[in-house]
Formats: sequence, structure tokens, C-alpha cells
Amino acid sequence: MHHLQCSMNRVLLFNPRSANYKPRIPNSILSIASSIEGLYDYVIVDGNLEDDPWQKIHRYLNEGDFAYVGITSMPGPQLKQAIPYAKKIRELFPAIKIIWGGYFPSNQPKVVLNSGFVDFIINGPGERSFPVLPNRRGSKIFFSYHLQILPGSVLNKYFPGFPK
Repeated sequence: MHHLQCSMNRVLLFNPRSANYKPRIPNSILSIASSIEGLYDYVIVDGNLEDDPWQKIHRYLNEGDFAYVGITSMPGPQLKQAIPYAKKIRELFPAIKIIWGGYFPSNQPKVVLNSGFVDFIINGPGERSFPVLPNRRGSKIFFSYHLQILPGSVLNKYFPGFPK
């Protein structure tokens, strides 16, 4: 954990369990952590190393000074924790902004944002867009490569019925 002057913008980064054996190094979360080093106070919860990651997430969020939760997710096993944990966070801590990144939200943005428990998604590698996301307004999808944010009207053209 890293301490900065203002702790009201703390970030919790969560890597859901991806395997029941041989834990994987959470490179995506570590990459995001390195991109916000010195900008935001953050903690990492790795679902592959915790018997009950929800206990640790809940304990951190109960501290009351987290503004953002970043969750990475691939289709398959990671969704088994990513979905119910994001729902619990939305229910118990509605002021916290939930940001999803990874393969699943990048390929299924409409499904993820229509879920009602995700505020933003990052499409593609998030090292450039995650650090500036809290200061941006407008669209709910961030395209990492160009820091391009698409307005709802453009998204509706490609994804009819997309939230505006």
C-alpha cells in the first residue's frame, strides 16, 4: 500500500480468481498499479492468493476512503468473482465508481455497462487511460490507445440501445 496526501481517492485493484491451482502473476493489475503510482493511493487484492477475497475487499472498502474499484476480467472463471463482487460493491458502497478492464469488457462493452453495476470500462491496455479516468467526464468507455472517449451518440450507432 502506498500513502499519499489525499486518501479520499484511494483505488482498490482486484484480480478475480483465474485458476484453482498454480496462481498466475496478475500482470494486468500490476501494470495499472504502476501507472497510478504516485497519483493515487492503492491496494491490490489478488483472488488467486486469497481463500476469500471478498473478506479482504470488504474490509478495505469499510475503511471509507476508497473512491474507485478496478476489476480485470476475462470470460470464464474470473466472471465467477467479478460479477457478484461488483454487485456487492454497488449495493453496499454505491458512491464508489467501479471500473472494469480486460478481455471481457473490451469485447462485451454493452453487456458490461448495461449490467447496472459497472460505471466505466477501459477498452484495451489501461496504463494510459486509468490514471486520467477519474478526472474525465462524459462517456463510459475509454479507449486506451488514443485516450479517446466516445460520446453516447456514437456508441449508439455501433451498439444500438447503449446507455447514453
